[in-house]
Amino acid sequence: MSIPPLILRIVPQSVQKKIHQMALSYWWIGVCVVGLSAWAGAEMLEVIGKWPACRLCHIERLIFLVMGLLSALRIGAKKWESLLGSTLTTFLSWSVIGTSILGSLISLYHTAIQFHWIALPSFCKIPKTGTFEQFMALPSATCDEWTLSFLFIPMPVYLFFLFENIAIYSWYFSRVKTPPSPH
Repeated sequence: MSIPPLILRIVPQSVQKKIHQMALSYWWIGVCVVGLSAWAGAEMLEVIGKWPACRLCHIERLIFLVMGLLSALRIGAKKWESLLGSTLTTFLSWSVIGTSILGSLISLYHTAIQFHWIALPSFCKIPKTGTFEQFMALPSATCDEWTLSFLFIPMPVYLFFLFENIAIYSWYFSRVKTPPSPH
C-alpha cells in the first residue's frame, strides 16, 4: 500500500513508521471489535429499538459476528503461534478475509435490491418452514425497503465498503510481518 505523497511530506518518517507499527499491532483487535460491535449494535437496534431488519440484514449481522469471532481466534492463535505453528494463524486470517468478501457480496446484492436494480427475491416474499427456513421467515421488513439509512444512503452501501476495506486491509496485514504483540 502506498501512502499519498501529501502525507509523506507533512508527516515525518519516524511518525509514519510508528503509525504503521501500531496498525500492524492492533489491526486484528480492531476487526474483532468492529465485527462484534456491529453485530451487537444491530441486535440492539432491532430488539430494543424495535427497528425492523430484513432477512439480508440478519445474514449480514451474522457475518459480522463470525468475522469478529474468527478475528478473536486469530488473535489467540497468534499469541500461541510458537506452540501451534503459523498454519492456524494463516488459516484464520484467510477465514476473516473470506468472510469479509462474502459480506461484501451479500451487501452488494442487498444494495442492488434496495435500489431496485434487480427484482425482489422470493425468500423475501414467501414464508417458509424448517430450521433454516424458520430463520429466513422471521418477521422482518422486505429486502427492498430502506429500513436504515445515513445521508440518504441505505446501510448496505456502507456495509459493502466496510466489508471490502476489512478484506483488503486484512489481506495486507496478514502478509506483513507483525511486530511483537502489544499486550
